[in-house]
Amino acid sequence: MRNVLITGATGFLGGAALSYILKEKSECQLLLLTRGESTKHAVMRVNENLRKFQLAETLINRISSDNILLGDLTAPDFFLEDCRLNAITDVINCAHITSSGNNPFIWTGYVAAMLRFVDRMSQAPSLRHFLHIESAGLGVSASECGLDNKPGFSNYENVIAQCSWANSLIEQRIIECYPELPLMRIVPSTGIEQTELGNSICRHLNLP
Repeated sequence: MRNVLITGATGFLGGAALSYILKEKSECQLLLLTRGESTKHAVMRVNENLRKFQLAETLINRISSDNILLGDLTAPDFFLEDCRLNAITDVINCAHITSSGNNPFIWTGYVAAMLRFVDRMSQAPSLRHFLHIESAGLGVSASECGLDNKPGFSNYENVIAQCSWANSLIEQRIIECYPELPLMRIVPSTGIEQTELGNSICRHLNLP
Protein backbone atom coordinates (compact mmCIF):
# COMPACT_ATOMS: atom_id res chain seq x y z
CA MET A 1 0.00 0.00 0.00
CA ARG A 2 1.33 3.43 -0.97
CA ASN A 3 0.71 6.29 1.45
CA VAL A 4 0.79 9.56 -0.46
CA LEU A 5 1.09 13.00 1.12
CA ILE A 6 -0.02 15.91 -1.08
CA THR A 7 0.63 19.56 -0.27
CA GLY A 8 -1.29 22.25 -2.13
CA ALA A 9 -4.37 20.10 -2.71
CA THR A 10 -6.60 23.21 -2.87
CA GLY A 11 -4.64 24.63 -5.81
CA PHE A 12 -4.33 23.73 -9.48
CA LEU A 13 -1.25 21.52 -9.26
CA GLY A 14 -2.25 19.63 -6.14
CA GLY A 15 -5.86 19.41 -7.30
CA ALA A 16 -4.80 17.91 -10.62
CA ALA A 17 -2.66 15.33 -8.84
CA LEU A 18 -5.38 14.49 -6.32
CA SER A 19 -8.18 14.24 -8.88
CA TYR A 20 -6.12 11.92 -11.08
CA ILE A 21 -5.22 9.68 -8.14
CA LEU A 22 -8.85 9.47 -7.05
CA LYS A 23 -9.89 8.46 -10.56
CA GLU A 24 -7.05 6.14 -11.48
CA LYS A 25 -5.18 5.01 -8.36
CA SER A 26 -7.72 3.63 -5.91
CA GLU A 27 -5.16 1.63 -3.94
CA CYS A 28 -3.38 4.72 -2.60
CA GLN A 29 -3.96 6.02 0.89
CA LEU A 30 -4.07 9.82 0.86
CA LEU A 31 -3.00 12.45 3.37
CA LEU A 32 -3.57 16.08 2.42
CA LEU A 33 -1.80 18.96 4.14
CA THR A 34 -4.54 21.59 4.10
CA ARG A 35 -5.30 24.85 5.84
CA GLY A 36 -8.64 25.28 7.54
CA GLU A 37 -10.46 26.38 10.66
CA SER A 38 -11.12 22.69 11.33
CA THR A 39 -10.70 19.36 9.56
CA LYS A 40 -14.31 19.67 8.36
CA HIS A 41 -13.55 23.07 6.86
CA ALA A 42 -10.38 21.69 5.25
CA VAL A 43 -12.37 18.84 3.66
CA MET A 44 -14.81 21.40 2.28
CA ARG A 45 -11.96 23.42 0.75
CA VAL A 46 -10.45 20.34 -0.89
CA ASN A 47 -13.84 19.20 -2.23
CA GLU A 48 -14.64 22.63 -3.65
CA ASN A 49 -11.37 22.58 -5.54
CA LEU A 50 -11.93 19.04 -6.84
CA ARG A 51 -15.24 20.10 -8.38
CA LYS A 52 -13.29 22.47 -10.64
CA PHE A 53 -11.76 19.34 -12.20
CA GLN A 54 -15.22 17.93 -13.00
CA LEU A 55 -14.66 14.98 -10.73
CA ALA A 56 -17.64 12.75 -9.93
CA GLU A 57 -19.22 13.41 -6.53
CA THR A 58 -18.77 9.76 -5.59
CA LEU A 59 -15.01 10.23 -5.91
CA ILE A 60 -15.01 13.62 -4.20
CA ASN A 61 -16.87 12.10 -1.26
CA ARG A 62 -13.98 9.71 -0.67
CA ILE A 63 -12.14 12.60 0.97
CA SER A 64 -12.90 12.70 4.68
CA SER A 65 -11.36 14.18 7.81
CA ASP A 66 -9.18 11.06 8.02
CA ASN A 67 -7.38 12.29 4.89
CA ILE A 68 -6.62 15.72 6.32
CA LEU A 69 -3.37 16.83 7.91
CA LEU A 70 -4.54 20.16 9.22
CA GLY A 71 -1.88 22.82 8.93
CA ASP A 72 -0.03 25.41 6.92
CA LEU A 73 3.32 24.69 5.30
CA THR A 74 4.57 28.12 6.38
CA ALA A 75 3.86 27.20 10.04
CA PRO A 76 5.21 23.64 10.28
CA ASP A 77 5.23 23.44 14.11
CA PHE A 78 1.50 22.72 14.02
CA PHE A 79 1.72 19.48 12.04
CA LEU A 80 5.26 18.08 11.94
CA GLU A 81 4.71 15.87 14.99
CA ASP A 82 1.72 14.07 13.45
CA CYS A 83 2.57 10.36 13.61
CA ARG A 84 0.88 9.67 10.26
CA LEU A 85 3.87 11.26 8.54
CA ASN A 86 5.97 8.26 9.56
CA ALA A 87 4.00 6.00 7.21
CA ILE A 88 4.30 8.22 4.12
CA THR A 89 5.90 6.53 1.11
CA ASP A 90 5.48 9.34 -1.44
CA VAL A 91 5.34 13.14 -1.12
CA ILE A 92 3.81 15.26 -3.88
CA ASN A 93 4.81 18.80 -2.96
CA CYS A 94 2.64 21.26 -4.88
CA ALA A 95 2.37 24.02 -2.30
CA HIS A 96 3.53 27.50 -3.17
CA ILE A 97 2.98 31.08 -2.03
CA THR A 98 0.32 33.09 -3.84
CA SER A 99 0.64 36.32 -1.88
CA SER A 100 3.56 38.42 -0.79
CA GLY A 101 1.57 40.39 1.76
CA ASN A 102 3.58 43.27 3.19
CA ASN A 103 6.29 41.10 4.71
CA PRO A 104 9.67 41.58 2.98
CA PHE A 105 10.89 38.31 4.53
CA ILE A 106 8.03 36.09 3.35
CA TRP A 107 10.11 34.38 0.67
CA THR A 108 12.98 33.54 3.00
CA GLY A 109 10.41 32.44 5.59
CA TYR A 110 8.82 30.15 3.03
CA VAL A 111 12.20 28.62 2.20
CA ALA A 112 12.99 28.00 5.88
CA ALA A 113 9.60 26.42 6.53
CA MET A 114 9.87 24.22 3.45
CA LEU A 115 13.27 22.96 4.56
CA ARG A 116 11.87 22.04 7.98
CA PHE A 117 9.16 20.06 6.20
CA VAL A 118 11.78 18.33 4.06
CA ASP A 119 13.82 17.51 7.14
CA ARG A 120 10.79 15.89 8.78
CA MET A 121 9.92 13.84 5.71
CA SER A 122 13.53 12.71 5.30
CA GLN A 123 13.03 10.86 8.59
CA ALA A 124 10.01 8.88 7.33
CA PRO A 125 11.34 5.29 7.25
CA SER A 126 9.31 4.18 4.22
CA LEU A 127 9.78 7.26 2.03
CA ARG A 128 10.34 6.31 -1.63
CA HIS A 129 9.87 9.61 -3.45
CA PHE A 130 9.80 13.31 -2.64
CA LEU A 131 8.38 14.94 -5.76
CA HIS A 132 8.86 18.71 -5.82
CA ILE A 133 6.65 20.36 -8.42
CA GLU A 134 7.91 23.78 -9.39
CA SER A 135 4.96 26.08 -9.78
CA ALA A 136 6.69 29.33 -10.71
CA GLY A 137 3.64 31.38 -11.62
CA LEU A 138 1.86 28.50 -13.36
CA GLY A 139 -1.78 29.47 -13.75
CA VAL A 140 -1.42 32.40 -11.33
CA SER A 141 -1.69 36.01 -12.41
CA ALA A 142 0.17 38.88 -10.79
CA SER A 143 -3.09 40.30 -9.43
CA GLU A 144 -4.01 36.92 -7.91
CA CYS A 145 -0.62 36.91 -6.20
CA GLY A 146 -1.35 40.34 -4.77
CA LEU A 147 1.88 41.66 -6.22
CA ASP A 148 0.79 43.78 -9.15
CA ASN A 149 0.85 47.09 -7.24
CA LYS A 150 3.67 46.40 -4.79
CA PRO A 151 7.17 47.89 -4.98
CA GLY A 152 9.55 45.42 -6.57
CA PHE A 153 6.72 43.32 -7.97
CA SER A 154 5.45 45.58 -10.71
CA ASN A 155 4.76 42.88 -13.26
CA TYR A 156 4.15 39.21 -13.75
CA GLU A 157 7.77 38.53 -14.67
CA ASN A 158 8.85 39.70 -11.22
CA VAL A 159 6.37 37.33 -9.60
CA ILE A 160 7.83 34.44 -11.57
CA ALA A 161 11.35 35.57 -10.68
CA GLN A 162 10.54 35.47 -6.96
CA CYS A 163 8.89 32.03 -7.24
CA SER A 164 11.82 30.70 -9.24
CA TRP A 165 14.32 32.11 -6.74
CA ALA A 166 12.54 30.42 -3.83
CA ASN A 167 12.26 27.09 -5.64
CA SER A 168 15.89 27.18 -6.76
CA LEU A 169 17.10 27.93 -3.25
CA ILE A 170 14.97 25.14 -1.78
CA GLU A 171 16.28 22.62 -4.29
CA GLN A 172 19.88 23.73 -3.72
CA ARG A 173 19.54 23.38 0.06
CA ILE A 174 17.80 20.00 -0.23
CA ILE A 175 20.61 18.63 -2.41
CA GLU A 176 23.27 20.01 -0.07
CA CYS A 177 21.67 19.04 3.24
CA TYR A 178 19.73 15.89 2.35
CA PRO A 179 21.73 14.04 -0.29
CA GLU A 180 19.95 10.78 0.54
CA LEU A 181 16.46 12.23 0.07
CA PRO A 182 14.75 10.55 -2.94
CA LEU A 183 14.15 13.93 -4.58
CA MET A 184 12.42 14.23 -7.94
CA ARG A 185 11.41 17.41 -9.76
CA ILE A 186 8.75 18.35 -12.30
CA VAL A 187 8.41 21.71 -14.02
CA PRO A 188 4.99 21.67 -15.73
CA SER A 189 4.65 23.57 -18.96
CA THR A 190 2.22 26.47 -19.11
CA GLY A 191 -1.18 25.35 -20.38
CA ILE A 192 -0.71 21.69 -19.50
CA GLU A 193 -3.98 19.77 -19.26
CA GLN A 194 -4.96 18.55 -15.80
CA THR A 195 -5.19 14.89 -16.86
CA GLU A 196 -1.77 15.04 -18.51
CA LEU A 197 -0.31 16.67 -15.40
CA GLY A 198 -1.86 14.08 -13.07
CA ASN A 199 -0.66 11.25 -15.27
CA SER A 200 2.86 12.69 -15.38
CA ILE A 201 3.00 12.96 -11.59
CA CYS A 202 1.79 9.41 -11.02
CA ARG A 203 4.13 8.07 -13.70
CA HIS A 204 7.12 9.67 -11.97
CA LEU A 205 6.12 8.03 -8.70
CA ASN A 206 5.27 4.70 -10.34
CA LEU A 207 2.03 4.54 -8.38
CA PRO A 208 0.14 1.23 -8.74
